[in-house]
Amino acid sequence: MMGMFALAALAMTSCSMNDVVRQQDNAINFGTYTGRGVQSKSVELTNDNLNNFGVFASYTAEAGFSLSSPFNYMFNQRVEKSSSSWVYSPLKYWPTDKDEMITFFAYAPYATSNNISVVSTNDDTGCPVLRYTLTSANLDVAQDFVTDVLVDETQTVSATDDPDDADRTVSFEFRHELTRIAFGAKLDRTAWDNTKDNKTQINIKEITFGGTNLITEADYTFGVTDHARGAWSNPTIGTLDMAKLLDATTPDVNELGDYNTAGVRLKNESEVSLFGANDYLFLIPMNGESGIDSHNVTFTIVYDIVTLDTSLDGNYSVTEATKVITVPKDYLKQGVAYKFNLTFYLNEVVFDATVDKWATEEINDNVGCNDQDA
Repeated sequence: MMGMFALAALAMTSCSMNDVVRQQDNAINFGTYTGRGVQSKSVELTNDNLNNFGVFASYTAEAGFSLSSPFNYMFNQRVEKSSSSWVYSPLKYWPTDKDEMITFFAYAPYATSNNISVVSTNDDTGCPVLRYTLTSANLDVAQDFVTDVLVDETQTVSATDDPDDADRTVSFEFRHELTRIAFGAKLDRTAWDNTKDNKTQINIKEITFGGTNLITEADYTFGVTDHARGAWSNPTIGTLDMAKLLDATTPDVNELGDYNTAGVRLKNESEVSLFGANDYLFLIPMNGESGIDSHNVTFTIVYDIVTLDTSLDGNYSVTEATKVITVPKDYLKQGVAYKFNLTFYLNEVVFDATVDKWATEEINDNVGCNDQDA
């Protein structure tokens, strides 16, 4: 499976008051349209599984938004799905004057999730700041992160100036702000079948992301123009063990003699997903628009080469191999999804990658790895 997935655009609509008398009929409401289905473990946000989001808003009268504008209209307002509608409290309304402006910042999922926290305080000004955190322990529940910005929104009134003709819809077009990664692996040949000769499997036991520039935590600051991407800053450098994501199982009884180490086993040219169906690693971006520049990110693979051999004690032989692969410096861009394809030649691993279009860019590079690891 090549993991080709499209950006799921998430829309938010709003209607609001058109006069003082009719406030209760025109409170700001939120809604999303339906998209793709729910994912498992590390969750990619779609319209089907978006259950909550947060909103910051600044009311600026007719002056327009600036970096000195306070969060005086909404501060991290939680909006939740209830049946087929969205609810929040307390309700808010548009200003009566059609020329008065409100700037909205929205993000999902809400900051009580496993990865996202709010850095800004309610007495700050300018663009909100959030912090995204990854640890080896929370990778199996780590979530996608999407945002949008709408600056200086007003009620649009027709030429007749009839308040009942006002367009009070606020439509958010959420964008993915992380890098998404999936892994696939295969052998270059059939090493395991029903013949007496082919009794070897490769068992992938560990994958660790690291290097000198892997970012495990950073601040995200919203942009200041409509639908702008935000910027990442204040990074923390670390490593991430993929154990929580690795789709590891133990061999069946006697499949490989007494060998029973858990891992992802490869037997032939059929590709296997290392993270399981619809599971992804989300990383803080390190290149590209508004990303943090990085030139040394690696992943380390530890695997066993296991052969069933009934003439040996335990009925198997095993050798361990370790491979360190450097991610090309042009990868890991903001809003881009990658699929890393690993081909094991029993004495080496060859690295390739494909790009899924969260953004508008496609890359397809080949990186040969010629070390003799077996």
